[in-house]
Amino acid sequence: MQIQRSLIYVLIFTSALILLTFDKLRPIRVFAVYSSCKVVEKVGLVASCDQLPVVTILEQGKLDADSYGVEDPLALSLFFERYRIPEHVYAHRTNSPERAKTYAKYYHAFEFDAVWNADQEALDIYHYPEHASMAFYFHQLVDIVPISSRLWLDLKNLTPEMSPTIVGYLNRYFTQKEDRQRLIVESKNAAALTDFHASGYKTSYYLPSPELLSGCEEHRSVQELIANINQWKTDFISFPYTQQQFVDLCVLPYVRAVPQLSWGGLPFAIPEGALERYQGYIVDHSLHLEKLE
Repeated sequence: MQIQRSLIYVLIFTSALILLTFDKLRPIRVFAVYSSCKVVEKVGLVASCDQLPVVTILEQGKLDADSYGVEDPLALSLFFERYRIPEHVYAHRTNSPERAKTYAKYYHAFEFDAVWNADQEALDIYHYPEHASMAFYFHQLVDIVPISSRLWLDLKNLTPEMSPTIVGYLNRYFTQKEDRQRLIVESKNAAALTDFHASGYKTSYYLPSPELLSGCEEHRSVQELIANINQWKTDFISFPYTQQQFVDLCVLPYVRAVPQLSWGGLPFAIPEGALERYQGYIVDHSLHLEKLE
């Protein structure tokens, strides 16, 4: 038994010494430490390995946008053969060429996430902060989807200072003001949307996350939200469907009349009454319960 323990300790020490010298191998290091711990746990030298560190690997900057995940379930394909959905139903996270090509077979409207990339002077399409740039830009998206498509831009890093630059950029693709009505620019920074609205684009104030709002009480965050809606005349407010009760009770009675946009965050589904209530509703082109990337 003593020899067995000694061999195990030598194995752990040697593995740790080699792996610690290579920072890029951190996921392998964690796996090796965990595996070694499970061996030691089996012979009774430690009680549990449950508290060891883990590694989460996210899609990073070298990811090829063309390989970004896309689903095209047969059941949904058959559904779209039989039914035509309204034009204000948007496909969620049209964040890659492959997704754009697939979703364009079924939808007339597309939601996508982007940041303003000052170095490239372009809208860089990806979901920040979970992902990094995949070098998929706005001009590539508009080349794929039909020219008459409705677009919903969730602009992640908008500030008032960069608004004029982005407006000028968008105007190159939407030269006619009537065409600009097909694009919704959404941001959590309501003040920064003024220039877009003045230039003829639709705008939406993306309400703060539910965990930042405590309810209808005289709470500072709720009062700031109400003040923003009344001060900044965006065309819409937008929020997840799960926030609807909060909006009905705590927001709408105290703000100007404002149309709303929403989404479900579930596999392909549209709640009863959502298409009548909301001017735009996002769906996931998926049949899986797991959260989509």
